[in-house]
Amino acid sequence: MNKEKILAEIDKIALLEKNWDGYDAGPISKKIIDKSKVVLEHLNDKYPDPILCPSCYGLQFEWDHGDNGVEVYVEDGGHVSYLKVDGPNIRNWEEVQVSNLIEINWLLNWLYDGE
Repeated sequence: MNKEKILAEIDKIALLEKNWDGYDAGPISKKIIDKSKVVLEHLNDKYPDPILCPSCYGLQFEWDHGDNGVEVYVEDGGHVSYLKVDGPNIRNWEEVQVSNLIEINWLLNWLYDGE
């Protein structure tokens, strides 16, 4: 994982102004940006770079591998949750609040190493 590149992407997202999506979305808050950087610090370097997606709710880190995927959401108030997609067409999924950022590495281990 190239954390310097991802950090630069987060900093670029921090510069988005009101209506950046064409649907009147507000800028991504400093609290979301700061928490996203903390999430990045906790990620294990052995996994691929995530796709970063800003949204009207915050910032999303996304990884896909085969039919499975992991999406980590950083939202207002600094809340972090994840969506674990197990199988094609999002048949089996669960969204869970993250209590310890190390959990994200467990998810990535499941996604890429099958454990």
